[in-house]
Formats: sequence, C-alpha cells, structure tokens
Amino acid sequence: MANVEMVNGDRLESGLMSADTAYWAYRGEGPFQGRGKFRNLTAIASLYPETIHLVVARKAKIRDVKGLAGKHISLGPERSSGAETAREILQVYGLAPAKAKLHYDTPKQAAELLKKGQIDAFFVTAAGRSEIIGDLAASTEIEILPLAGQQAQTLIGRLPYLSVTQISAGTYKGIGETPTLAVPAQWIVSEKV
Repeated sequence: MANVEMVNGDRLESGLMSADTAYWAYRGEGPFQGRGKFRNLTAIASLYPETIHLVVARKAKIRDVKGLAGKHISLGPERSSGAETAREILQVYGLAPAKAKLHYDTPKQAAELLKKGQIDAFFVTAAGRSEIIGDLAASTEIEILPLAGQQAQTLIGRLPYLSVTQISAGTYKGIGETPTLAVPAQWIVSEKV
C-alpha cells in the first residue's frame, strides 16, 4: 500500500505491489475509496503469481466457501487490497458479508487464532509456499478450500487481475492439489518514467 501511494505521489519512481493494490488504487475503489483515483501508475512487468489460500481447520469439516456461512473469517489487515479481494471472493460464492463474522488480522495473527479455535478460516496471499501456513500445518490439521468453478470464472471477469492456479500436492502437510486463484506481483512505475 505504501509503494502505490509513494509512486503515485512522485516520492518513488517505481515500486513492487500486488496487482489488486494497483487495480483498486487506479480505480479509487476498495481500500482507496474516497481518496481519488491514483492515475500516475503504469505497470511495466508482471513478475510472479501470488496464490490465494483460504485456510480452515480440518476438524471444522468445512468443504467449500458456502460452508463458511455464520463462521468467523479473517480477511487480512483492514483496508488492505487483500481484504477487499477476499470480500469479493466471498460474495461471488454467495456469502455476503452479513452472513459471516469478519475479522481483520495479519496472516500470522490469523494462523494463531485458527490454531486456538477463535476463528474458523482465514485468507493469505503468498508467492510460492507460505511459511505461516507451513508452520500451522505442522501443528494443526488444516484444509485449503478450493476456489474454482463458475464462481472463479465470474470473479476473473469482474476482477481482471485474477487468474486460475493450483496449490501443488505436498506444498503443505496433509494437503492435496487444490485449485485456487492468483494475483500477480507487479512492477509499477510513475507514469512520468
């Protein structure tokens, strides 16, 4: 978030950020609502995919996103682009914000809360293997919910920065291959550059 603000404000000539941050900033929506459109941004490279993980405790027996109705879900830090994308994911799968108890925690905090049984699910977006999820899976039986099907395609149509991907089997202890979505990390420069 700081990088997009500094590039847009000409305090940096370039910066790295996830495509969802750049998208919401350029449109003046989501976490940038009411702050105007950040139009001094140009992407010069898409670097690598950051995979969206929707983690649940295995003992909760939640098999899909609809199973999160009425549950405690951490979306990520409040007013972050990741939390905005997580809200969009829940909505396209038929889970309006009013149908769940939403929390705003860092991934590390959310993993601890899940381990203690204080939340039921959390979102993490990470390039490659997430150390936080790896550590959690070593001590707690978890599942990663699939983000696939028609809902995923609808979401990609709505949020063009998303793409389909897979979490490979064995990336985390006890987790098989799981379809999900990804957000690219981007190299953004000031339009003046």
